[in-house]
Amino acid sequence: MRNAIGVFFKKTGFYLVFLILPVVWFLIFGLKTPTQWEISPISTISIRGVYFCTCLVVYFIIKKLKKVKYIKIGIELLTISLFINLLDGFILNKSNFLMSRYLAKDILTGIGFLFIIMGSYILARQERNIETDLQIERNLFKTLMDSIPDYIYFKDRENKFVRVNKARAKASGTTPEKMIGKTDFDFFPEKEAKQAFDDDTRVLKTGKPLINKIEELTLYDGKKHWISATKVPWYNDKGEIIGTMGISRDITSHIEVQRKLQESEEKFRILAESSPIGIYLIQDGVIKYVNPKASEMFGYKIDELIGKDVLETVIHPDDRDMVRENIRKRINGEINFVNYSFRAVKKTGEVFDAEVFGSRIIYRDRPAIIGMIMDVTERKKMEEKLRDLTIKDYLTGLFNYRYFNERIKEQINLFKRYREVFSLLYIDIDGFKNCNDTYGHQKGDEILQSIGKIFRDNLRDTDSAYRIGGEEFVIILAHTSKEQARKVAERIREQVHQKLYPFYKITVSIGVADSKIGEEVVKIADEA
Repeated sequence: MRNAIGVFFKKTGFYLVFLILPVVWFLIFGLKTPTQWEISPISTISIRGVYFCTCLVVYFIIKKLKKVKYIKIGIELLTISLFINLLDGFILNKSNFLMSRYLAKDILTGIGFLFIIMGSYILARQERNIETDLQIERNLFKTLMDSIPDYIYFKDRENKFVRVNKARAKASGTTPEKMIGKTDFDFFPEKEAKQAFDDDTRVLKTGKPLINKIEELTLYDGKKHWISATKVPWYNDKGEIIGTMGISRDITSHIEVQRKLQESEEKFRILAESSPIGIYLIQDGVIKYVNPKASEMFGYKIDELIGKDVLETVIHPDDRDMVRENIRKRINGEINFVNYSFRAVKKTGEVFDAEVFGSRIIYRDRPAIIGMIMDVTERKKMEEKLRDLTIKDYLTGLFNYRYFNERIKEQINLFKRYREVFSLLYIDIDGFKNCNDTYGHQKGDEILQSIGKIFRDNLRDTDSAYRIGGEEFVIILAHTSKEQARKVAERIREQVHQKLYPFYKITVSIGVADSKIGEEVVKIADEA
């Protein structure tokens, strides 16, 4: 109650006297008529005039406080009382009828002032609640200001600090209180302070904010710091610019990370562009990067490859499923690193053998694949040649005995599992020793080469011929019955007779066996 009255008196000042006076008047004289006062009518008119003027002054003062419903009601009642007083000031009556009117007028005045007092008390309570709310908001604002790591400050139109948070004061090696009333010239080198002053002045004059300006400032520790500064106009309730508000963030660590990243990217670029091996980056099945060597390998310009679907652009159609599956496994994290070969396609349509080494990485917050690619066409050819040396007879070009053992086992397993029939021809050259003795070993080698050619000319791609001894040969006929094999054997025998017998008296003996005999097929063919 004491606080409420104090706030009310603070708001109304000495006008409180004009509020109390009519109340006291009412308590002393309000319930009496002029005849009971035992004074002359002239004095009554004077007293009524003073009463009227007092109420009129209070009416206009209280009208300014018309913020509460009770005050509004009191003013309305007081208005009626003033109107009656106006009549009393000019009409002098002594009848009992008028006496009752005076009584009603005084009661209205009293009730009106009671309502005004009640409303004033409520208004005072509201003022106290507003002060409490404002204090809470001030505390919240201060807590927020001091807990934010960014630098926050307010400046007046002379660019003097009006308020700063702890982070801003700490950056200048002082406290918020000691910064009030000072300028940037008190905390920064002159050149940096002048730039800050010019920025603040520009915002004040133009009313346009300065957003995220990157600048280098010397802070309290004497070191250079990169700062991202934002400055906006500070307005009062009338919309007038009364200063500036600034928010700055120390981004030195961010700049340092960016610098290191740029250095790393530059090193990678130099390494990649000078590499003799193709380097690629794929994300979402799309080519994101290729180095010059990779683009040269495929016959494209770099810009022609970037953004293209890797499968549709450079992978042979028959190998796309295999490559797609390898990409999927790496992207999903099933495997981290792969090394495999596939057939690639150049821009011209030329097909070549490629080998890739690739691993999964995170590129721009999403999984991607980075790796190396090499054209291994020549290497494949060399490998084929080396393989031929290990599985082929150097003289006839037919497969050798070791490779025959591998293939016959495969054929027998296929027959056991899938019942895939095959036949075997066991061939022996008749009279070859006499030919060697008569014509010499060189001519004997030519005869062997001729027989090898006759075999190849009469076989399909699925068939294979083997030299298993000096003048002994075996032919595997895939998916061939014994009857069909006899026809092949007869065709070979006739061609040997036509091409070699007239000159060297050379013939061949051919034994035939099929897979129905089982694992004894080789022995049976030899005996046949």
